[in-house]
Amino acid sequence: MPASETWRRARQLLLASAFSLVAGYTDVITVIRWKGFATMMTGNLLYLGRAFLQDDPQIPFDQGFYLLIIVTFTLGVVAYRIAEMRLPARGAS
Repeated sequence: MPASETWRRARQLLLASAFSLVAGYTDVITVIRWKGFATMMTGNLLYLGRAFLQDDPQIPFDQGFYLLIIVTFTLGVVAYRIAEMRLPARGAS
């Protein structure tokens, strides 16, 4: 039985590592191309705050852009939670 437990933990670690790699890659691409974060809302909140408080030439977009990113991310989280509650046996979590 310990071998199967070891394999289960190894699979979980591999899956978590793959998700981390994809999330990091996605953030790098979106920061380079659009100056916003796809998976890290803290960075978007910081950019939003800087856009509200000052005219910073390093921030290429206005407050609406960063607010839209945060709102659409939140709507995605809400949609996921609704689907998870309505379809509990689908194995989403």
